[in-house]
Amino acid sequence: MKKIFLRLTLVFALVLLFAAHAFAATDAGAALKAVLKNEMALFSANHDQSMTLNELLDLGGEYGPYMPKEYSRFSVIDMDRDGVPEIVLYVGDNIVLHYENDVVYAYLFDARAMQMLKKDGSYHGSNGASAGVYIRVKKFDGKTFEEEYLGEYSEEYDFDGNFLGGEYKIKGNVVPKEEYDRMIAELIDENYADESDFTEENIEKF
Repeated sequence: MKKIFLRLTLVFALVLLFAAHAFAATDAGAALKAVLKNEMALFSANHDQSMTLNELLDLGGEYGPYMPKEYSRFSVIDMDRDGVPEIVLYVGDNIVLHYENDVVYAYLFDARAMQMLKKDGSYHGSNGASAGVYIRVKKFDGKTFEEEYLGEYSEEYDFDGNFLGGEYKIKGNVVPKEEYDRMIAELIDENYADESDFTEENIEKF
């Protein structure tokens, strides 16, 4: 009898956990749609203030104005793998929209800081022509977020473009180039994130 009770308790706990995730995903979807349609304010972590998406887009980025909406696209990805999706807007730079405790937070990434976004939420960040990192978000926490470096590389070339050497890391540990190349090949083989035009119809679909 005790075993049956424990099993029932475990099943009930799992059902509650699933329901909580389902409700969170539903709430997140509704809030993200409202932000994309400018029916609800977001909180810009970079500017430390609330504003509408249109107001954020009007501010532009570090290198100039953002693209008009008709040329913009977006992806729906669970970047921190918690069962609740984020929105990534491609407007010249990248804007990540994350729902947490009834607030939609916006995090700005310049175009070089988030490239080659994959369906698993990992992406490439460029530190120049011969240096960069492969990253994913470990967790969002309100105004801040924590990134995990999956791989890092820094290479040197002479004036004629001949390779002189480099340093390669996997999760912070220095490794031989061959081991790094194998890991990166697996990352690059991951599917790229699906993108949709930034239209009212596509906003309603996700």
